[in-house]
Amino acid sequence: MFSFTTTRSRRNCFRLYSALATVSLLMCVSQAHAQFKILDDPLGTIYTSPNGISGCIVVGDYYSLAGQHGYLYNIYDGQYTTYDVPVLGAQQTQIKAVDGNEFVGTFYDSSNHMHGFEDSFGGIQGG
Repeated sequence: MFSFTTTRSRRNCFRLYSALATVSLLMCVSQAHAQFKILDDPLGTIYTSPNGISGCIVVGDYYSLAGQHGYLYNIYDGQYTTYDVPVLGAQQTQIKAVDGNEFVGTFYDSSNHMHGFEDSFGGIQGG
């Protein structure tokens, strides 16, 4: 278990996390022969916001006239997958982070209360 008792410890942890994220992205980028890329989900007519990356998968949310939705973007093949929390009345899905095939985020229920969620790629409901 990590304990962040000093500013120096936090800085070192941030550097390590940044380095690992960079290595992960570079490994994927070299496979995809990618370069700088603007991420615009084709359905995100108002905005597209990336929030996390793991391997070749970028997660985030986009907003269109139909509302806010989560997305997963595969850097390697350039495919976007829309993700909406599979709960009756769920709205405003945001995917905040990804690690391997697990991801977490938030959504609002029909009473406008925010909730967190965790899911995996196996549970994706395309849309």
